[in-house]
Order: sequence, then C-alpha cells, then structure tokens
Amino acid sequence: MTVFAVLSVALLSFAQNSDGWKYQLPKECWDAMLGGNTQVVAKYFAPSVELSLPSGSGIYSSKQATVVLGEFLTKSTLSKPEIDNERQTGKSTMMIATVYIADKPYRLYILTQQGKTDCQIQKLRIEEEK
Repeated sequence: MTVFAVLSVALLSFAQNSDGWKYQLPKECWDAMLGGNTQVVAKYFAPSVELSLPSGSGIYSSKQATVVLGEFLTKSTLSKPEIDNERQTGKSTMMIATVYIADKPYRLYILTQQGKTDCQIQKLRIEEEK
C-alpha cells in the first residue's frame, strides 16, 4: 500500500496543473498564445526576449518581440496543443509542447525565469518537426 501511495504521488507530481503549466506559465498566457492574442502574451515577456520562429529569429526588446510574434501568429494559427515535457531548474523552467500549424507538427519551446512577482518568458522557439 505504501509503495502505491509513493508511486501515485510521484506520478501526480508530473501532471499538468489545471491552471496551466505545472511550474510557471499561467494558463492566461498559454491560452493567449494559442488564440493569437500577443498583447496578453507580451505581459509575460522579459525585457529582452530571444525569439526563434520559422519566419526568422533574433533577440528583441519585449515590444519588438510582441510585434514579431504578432505578425507570425496572424499568419500561423497554433492548434491541437500537446504538452510534452516541463523541467524546472532553480528559477528557470523549460516547457516543450507539440502544436500544429496548417496540419503540420511543430515543436514549441518556452524558457521562463521566475521573477519576484511573476514569470517572464526569456526564450520562445517554434520549429517544424522533422
């Protein structure tokens, strides 16, 4: 019985929180990204954000990143998200998901850093799965 309880707790510790990702990214941000609402996503950008999108990549200010991501998301709707993995190291969390754009699978990587009051997106990468 004790082994079952320990295994249950271990398995549940990897489960996604009903409010979004288990560790940091709020559900509001995740839903906004899937819905193409970059103004809400931008609230979670760090002052400097590394973006890597199929349309190009670079390091941008949060305002520039909002524009670049907005342009991408107006042309490319993310759908059928599947959260694959999430790892936390200290105050950083790497979140990995599979999303579809025009019925092709893409990998979505989001690196966040926990600040004093909220999480901030440091890196966001979307790349076609091969």
